[in-house]
Amino acid sequence: MEYRYDNVSIKQIKEKSRIAASSIYHHYKNKDAILPYVIQKYFVEKTIELKKNMFSYF
Repeated sequence: MEYRYDNVSIKQIKEKSRIAASSIYHHYKNKDAILPYVIQKYFVEKTIELKKNMFSYF
């Protein structure tokens, strides 16, 4: 991890994602509203990866 959650700003999220701050605020009220989406996306991606790896053994 580069930064702890508490120390990350919308500006840093904007810079890392290359998405305009106005677009972020259009979809999310604040960074706390982004967190559930990020967690869900992470687990979906890991689940897909796990399924691919699991089926490659058979």
